[in-house]
Amino acid sequence: LYLEGAVSGLENGTPNRAGTNSKPNVIVILSESFFDITKIENLKLSEDPTPNFRKYIQEYSNGDIGSITFGGGTNKVEGEFLTGLLDRHMPEGWGLDKEINALPNIFKHNGYETAAVHTYYKTFYNRDIYYDKIGFDKFIGYEDMQAPEFSGPYVSDSYFADQVINTYENKNSPIFIFGISMENHQPYNDKYENNNIKILNGDISEESKNLGENFITGLNSADKGLKKIIDYFENIEEDTIILFFGDHLPTLGSDFKFYRELGFVEKEGKLVNNGLLKIVSPPYFIYSNYGLNIESYELIGSNFLGNYLLNIVGLEKPLFYYFIDKAFEQSDYMSRFDLFVGKGNKIYDSVPYYFRGIEEMYKMFQHDILSDENYVAGRLEKYY
Repeated sequence: LYLEGAVSGLENGTPNRAGTNSKPNVIVILSESFFDITKIENLKLSEDPTPNFRKYIQEYSNGDIGSITFGGGTNKVEGEFLTGLLDRHMPEGWGLDKEINALPNIFKHNGYETAAVHTYYKTFYNRDIYYDKIGFDKFIGYEDMQAPEFSGPYVSDSYFADQVINTYENKNSPIFIFGISMENHQPYNDKYENNNIKILNGDISEESKNLGENFITGLNSADKGLKKIIDYFENIEEDTIILFFGDHLPTLGSDFKFYRELGFVEKEGKLVNNGLLKIVSPPYFIYSNYGLNIESYELIGSNFLGNYLLNIVGLEKPLFYYFIDKAFEQSDYMSRFDLFVGKGNKIYDSVPYYFRGIEEMYKMFQHDILSDENYVAGRLEKYY
């Protein structure tokens, strides 16, 4: 009865959307471990490793995403982004074994082709299985790539950019592309033969300097790969939107050593509230090649980010995503048990009382969508 009432309330308050006649191509770039390292105020570098990113965030809608994770677990972030579901309410991680109305299926419903691109093995995190369940028409992984170019131990971000562009060039209709890079994945210790951008601080350990400089080399590669993609779409006639974001900050030494030594977070002890938020807040920005005016959010949780994209494009979407709209009206970030950010950057170490009704509804809706019970899932999947 509680679920029935909640769904009825959503249905009665949800406007019908006819969708949009304009169907811009939509490219999403999830950049491995991308982080605006200049936010570490005490860090001194020989040069800015991300000058292109710096230029784009001055020109386009941008902010930070609230990530579920730190140092690894890309699948958790991409899962929240692609489905709108919360990782902490997933029964067994992101091994989805049933079809659900995730972003790829929603784009398909609206007349798009859908493709995923990842410069690593398709079986990693069982993407070869669950990508099919959520609606990708094709998935291009490392196994499909001819003579891939490496930088360090992984396929380069330059080659990744080429694969994204090639996927676009082989489409037959408007396309939604979800790309995940790999070059800047850990481990970072002695990763590259040469690190041209140097850390100038004399008051940090050699371990932190080694890890930091190798990470920064990969960060610079990601910045150059990003520029290659943006430059290409600057020069095509078709309307295109590009969402770029990092999945998490990198692990640079045990117990946040790099970040602690530079005073980015608490020097010792447990990270709480603002310190914890800093360590789970990689950046995003949204570009368009046709002058689209896009609202910026200073912070947006990864579970809200995909719905934000749907609203920008103006597509028909399932009723569940209107519930996500309502949740986002009260919360910027709710992915973790130990950190919650309400509107106005109010930080809590647990879900505050005013949000507990929506939190419980979110959990129950998610359980119903994923289970075989499906009391209201059919109605939540109806398009408006």
